[in-house]
Formats: sequence, structure tokens, C-alpha cells
Amino acid sequence: MTAHRVNFNLAKYHSYPEIINYLSQLADVYPDRVKLMSIGVTHENRQILLIKIGRPTQLRKPGIWIDGGIHAREWVSPTTVLYMINQRESIN
Repeated sequence: MTAHRVNFNLAKYHSYPEIINYLSQLADVYPDRVKLMSIGVTHENRQILLIKIGRPTQLRKPGIWIDGGIHAREWVSPTTVLYMINQRESIN
């Protein structure tokens, strides 16, 4: 079985729409492993998204919470989280 990959350039900083598009593509390509949920809205009316990665059979196992992008001036934290998501995507 050939693994699907969603292309995303991690060598640059991305805009909010680019990040949302990437996360949406992951949810579309891996519907059995990736769930994208809105957990609120910012004061600028932007969705605050949560991405849940895992198989349904593993839902009772302990999980971890990783966040990034909470503070506007911390540019590297969203990229770090996107890198971790990208690495997780490559694991079958």
C-alpha cells in the first residue's frame, strides 16, 4: 500500500489560510486517522481548530496535547507543531 502524502513546505512560515488548508487536506486524505474540529472562535472571528490524530481503536489510550500559535509574535511555534504533525503523518 502506497502512503498518501499531503505536500506542505515546512521551510517557510505560512499564513492562517495556508495552515487551515493543510489541516483540511490531512483530514480529507486520512479520514480514518485525522479529525479536524473547531473549538472556538477568535475575536477576529477566525476558527480555533483542533486536529486529533490517531486510529479509533486507540481512543482509550493516553494522548498528548500540543499547541502552538497562541501568541502572534511566536512565529516558530505553529511551524514546530506543523512539523510534528507532518512527522506523525509519515508514520503508518
